[in-house]
Parts: sequence; C-alpha cells; structure tokens
Amino acid sequence: MEQNFTMLQQIHQYVHKINIIKTKCIRVQRDRWSNEEDAILFDGVRIYGNHDYDALAALIVSKTSSQVYQRLRYLRDTLNSFTPQIALQQQ
Repeated sequence: MEQNFTMLQQIHQYVHKINIIKTKCIRVQRDRWSNEEDAILFDGVRIYGNHDYDALAALIVSKTSSQVYQRLRYLRDTLNSFTPQIALQQQ
C-alpha cells in the first residue's frame, strides 16, 4: 500500500515538472478550447477529479494548469455541473 502511495507521489512530481517546463519553454495556446480538448479534459476529470489541475494540464499539451482551472470554472458556472455528458450536449 505504501509502495502505491510513493508511486503516486512520484507521478505527481513528474507531472508538476512537465507543467513547469511547458509553462516556461513553450508558447501556450490561447485559442478557444476545441471539442477534442474538452473531451480529454472530461476524461481526465473522471480519472483525477476536478481539482488536480497539474495532472489535467499534463493531458492537454497546449494548456497550462491555470487555463484548465479557468475552463473548469467556466464550465461549472455555465453548465452548473462538471458532468461531461451535459457539457457535450451544450456544444
């Protein structure tokens, strides 16, 4: 059990490093969110929950954790739900 926890910590640290590199070295896309990016985000929310912005941003190369946070906040305020099915119906 402790081994799994240690592995999760290592994964989290790796994801955090990726996001730091991505933010500093890559010009981050500021375009609108595509349907594909939203679908990846929804899958990530199912896996990581809706508060692990670093892990979610690692799934979407063109977005930072701050952009992921803002998108989830927008979806929550607009759709009043994080349910991917509802979000896809609205698009």
